Amino acid sequence: MRILFVEDNQEVRDMIKTIFKNHSVSCVDTEKEVLWFIRDRVYDVIILDWTLEIDEGIRIGRTIRKICTTPTLMLTDISDVSSIVKALDSGFDDYMVKPFSSKELLARTKKLSTRRRKTAFRETKLFLGDLCIDIKRHMVRKDNDEIKLTKSEFQILKCLAMKRGDLIRRERLMLSFSGDCKSNHLLNTHIANLRKKVVGFLEIITVPGKGYLIR
Repeated sequence: MRILFVEDNQEVRDMIKTIFKNHSVSCVDTEKEVLWFIRDRVYDVIILDWTLEIDEGIRIGRTIRKICTTPTLMLTDISDVSSIVKALDSGFDDYMVKPFSSKELLARTKKLSTRRRKTAFRETKLFLGDLCIDIKRHMVRKDNDEIKLTKSEFQILKCLAMKRGDLIRRERLMLSFSGDCKSNHLLNTHIANLRKKVVGFLEIITVPGKGYLIR
């Protein structure tokens, strides 16, 4: 699992990293960092540790939800029912009150991660740094400027973006672009053209003999 953990206390961060020692955990402590990370990377679950005003945590949760559909879990010491209901109604997918069981947190997070994989195809926009991939409209923008891609280039970029950081095999990418003639040479051409159009914004990495990935 790839987890984004929002917390400014180093001891708590270390505890979470220990709980999820077999997974990838990124830690941030400000709303600005949260927004930057979820636009630049793809996560399976976002965990927000909130100990102050519940309304502030809920506001950040709503902001996250406007950008992506990644499942979110709130950790807090606020245990009244009205706050729990308010958080869940505002878009959080789960809510745990401190102190909590490490095993329960791991189990709940895995469950949310499964939901993420099942609903990933419903994402309508993907953010990669300054690039916005609008899946519904088949458009790619850098800030407010559109980057013109062919249909095949767009499908390849979308395929790589939805699994950012993971190796996508050449055979899988060849299934993604249009046309009857789907060859290794044609894929090489599409990748070369795509690289020229996103140079400076995105790096497409070649894994010789296997496929491609983006970071």
